[in-house]
Amino acid sequence: MPVLSKRVAAALAVFFLWSVSASAAPSVFSSLEAQTDAIPITLGGEPYTFWPAYIVTVTGLQPTDVVQCHAQAEVTSNHPFNVQVDRVIGKSASGRWSSNDSASLSALNPLAGENITSDTHHMVINTWATDTGETETMTYALFLEAASTSAAVNDSIILNRGNGGLWCTVFQ
Repeated sequence: MPVLSKRVAAALAVFFLWSVSASAAPSVFSSLEAQTDAIPITLGGEPYTFWPAYIVTVTGLQPTDVVQCHAQAEVTSNHPFNVQVDRVIGKSASGRWSSNDSASLSALNPLAGENITSDTHHMVINTWATDTGETETMTYALFLEAASTSAAVNDSIILNRGNGGLWCTVFQ
């Protein structure tokens, strides 16, 4: 077995200590403040309308940073019919979205959804996404959408305050 010289071993130790100290601890940005109390139900099919449930603005980003966002929300339906509930995490450099359709959300993760039924009444929603390559400031949001062919105009589901949030961790 080859033996490292003291000089090589010392150089490796210095490099290891430098590399460990050079990496900063992750920064966490979060929001527990719901943006709305209700998610209107889209009647019929597409185009679906997405609503921001939780929004977080992350600052000081470098192109090599990795942002990992985790979101949770709880919704309630008091309707006697099934309601499709979709979720996705999107991003915007301006902190605004030009439209609430799925094409303009700059989605970071695949759109996912399931039905909340009259039997389940409540649904806990969890999702996550990863982003990288951004600089300075980026705003992330958990978007929710509800749809049903049985809904009437002005029907909505309830976004339960106090049971969700969006947490974005920046790894440098």
